[in-house]
Parts: sequence; structure tokens; C-alpha cells
Amino acid sequence: MLPTFKSFYNNTLKTLKESVNLNSLPDFKDRITIENGEKVIRGSVDFSYQQLTELPDLSDVKVLGGFNCSYNRLQTLKGAPKYVSGNFYCSNNQLQTLKGAPKYVSGNFYCNSNQLQTLEGAPKHIGVFFSCDNNSQLTTLKGLPKYIGGDLFWGFTKVTMEDFYENLLLSDVKGNPMARIGDEGEYPQPPMSNEEAYARAGGYKLYNTPSDYTIDF
Repeated sequence: MLPTFKSFYNNTLKTLKESVNLNSLPDFKDRITIENGEKVIRGSVDFSYQQLTELPDLSDVKVLGGFNCSYNRLQTLKGAPKYVSGNFYCSNNQLQTLKGAPKYVSGNFYCNSNQLQTLEGAPKHIGVFFSCDNNSQLTTLKGLPKYIGGDLFWGFTKVTMEDFYENLLLSDVKGNPMARIGDEGEYPQPPMSNEEAYARAGGYKLYNTPSDYTIDF
């Protein structure tokens, strides 16, 4: 016997509610375990679309998966995990800084579409790419992660090429430091290769790319 539309709708709604409850704040502490003396959550964490104004305190927790707190009303990342082995999403909030962000993110880091005025507090290490584009109040890349394993996205900001060159030399971007999202006029000049960007930046100021750095958890 085929299910009626009403029973199908109710079952679907029940499944959706259970999915949301799995990641809701009251149930969340049940997923924290102790491994080698450290607090760990295995699997991804999704707090998106919850109208949150603050995060639960996971600042002493390692998340072995992704972490998503996008599409909320967060003004701070205080309480975010100290380590995320997957992607970290905090886009579409009201963040003005990245204080409280994890120190280490193995995947991508998305902080686009906020109200960022500075990158202060950004992770030291990002395994793949870093997206801080579409922050119309961002005037500097100061605070850029020390290591970015992929591309750097910073379009649709007020960052100048002078500031870009100065701060690029304080970071180690393995991918394209002028990666594009969107139309051709996004950057003040055409994108360039990693090698060309660092060469031009080196001519701008005689800095060296950073040497080894440590991250203490």
C-alpha cells in the first residue's frame, strides 16, 4: 500500500527534526569523548541556520570532521573548536574579526560574506583554500594565516594591491593568491600566478616568507 501524502510529509518532517536535533545544543555534549586525554568529537558538526548569536564553548575540543556555523547572527567565533580536520564554515554572519577561530583547519576555511574589518584571529594553518571575499569593510589582509595550502580568495573587499603585497609576504600561499570568484572586475588588476605574485611582492618590500612555525593546542 502506497503511503498517503500526509503520512509521507509527516515522516519527512520527523526525519528533518531528528536531523536538526542531532546537532542542536542540548544533545551536542553527548558526542564529546576523551581520547588520549583530549576532548574529541568525531564526525561533522552543523550549527548552520540556527539563528545563533553565540557558539557553545567547544574551545578545548578537537573536531575530527567539518564544522559549520554559517547563516547565523554570530558577531564572534568565541567557543569554536581549537582544531578542525575538515572544512570550517562561518560565512554569512555578522563577524567583524576572526578571534576565536580554530588554530588549525585541515580543509577549507570560509569566512566570506561577513562584516570583517580585520583578519585578526584567523587560523595559523589552513590545509586547502582561504575565502575572505565579499567583506566590503575589509581594508587589509593583516592577520592572514601563516600557511594556506590552496588558493586565497579576497575579492569584493577594499584591500589594496599595496596591502596585498605587504601581507602576502608574511604568509605562505601554495595555490593562487588571487583566485577568482565572480566577474572580471573583481580585482584591481588581472590575477597572477603564485610565483609572479611573490616576485612582485618581494620587489615591493624585502621580506622573507615565514619559516617553520609551531601551533600549540
